[in-house]
Amino acid sequence: MRDLGLDYDALRANPDPLQVTKAIVDAACGPLQDGTIEDHEQRLVAADIASWILQEQADGAAPTADEIVRETIALIVFEAACSETAARLQQGDPTAAAVLAAEDEIRATARVLADNAPLSVTGATEGELRRAIEKGIESLRTIWGRP
Repeated sequence: MRDLGLDYDALRANPDPLQVTKAIVDAACGPLQDGTIEDHEQRLVAADIASWILQEQADGAAPTADEIVRETIALIVFEAACSETAARLQQGDPTAAAVLAAEDEIRATARVLADNAPLSVTGATEGELRRAIEKGIESLRTIWGRP
């Protein structure tokens, strides 16, 4: 995280989860280029992360910086995968329940991939974030049958 200009200890000590979220989302999304995730998707991820943090706090425990990073990775992978598979999900005129089930499957898989991404214990580096996101998207492409 230091490579990105983030101080892991300062993030952990910051009582404002929205500031922590913004810093991590900026770090995670900033280096993404080549259309990997669009601005609209970045805003969705940021909003989802903020909502998730507030829900976690409401349930009694604020998430750690590592948990926020991993949730961010999962959401970025999910949004990218859904963008790529949206047309395939609509083939054959599926029911709304079938589309939601597919999205739930993609989200669950993205979370498993993010949870297993190798990240430094002192804070994720830019390269680690990029590799985790790229590997997650690549894995979901393979699962959904796209090269």
